[in-house]
Amino acid sequence: MGDLFGEPLLEQPYPRRLRRLLAHRVGLWDVIGACDREGSLDSAITNVRANPLARLGQLAPGLANVAFNGGMAGRYARVFADAGYGTCVLPSSSPAHAGRTYEQKLALWRAWWDRPGAL
Repeated sequence: MGDLFGEPLLEQPYPRRLRRLLAHRVGLWDVIGACDREGSLDSAITNVRANPLARLGQLAPGLANVAFNGGMAGRYARVFADAGYGTCVLPSSSPAHAGRTYEQKLALWRAWWDRPGAL
């Protein structure tokens, strides 16, 4: 996100990063509220319990579009689309997903962000 907005977000404390994202009209939401996982790979995630979508609607009543960071989160795109949100599953920003270079991933994220109606 820092490269998308041209800001050194990783160098900032987490609370400031969140404020800067909100300044760009970006919010963060974990679609997975709880799960079991041994290790750090998404493939190790089991016993998934999603965060309640109704709560997101309460927190962000003007929300229109949702981008999912990778395939695991993207599994919930249909739920969000059925609730009336515009959705897009983008490639995971994780370096563990090396099917694309960082530059290719950033270009896809930038294309989504720059499209008409992104906000």
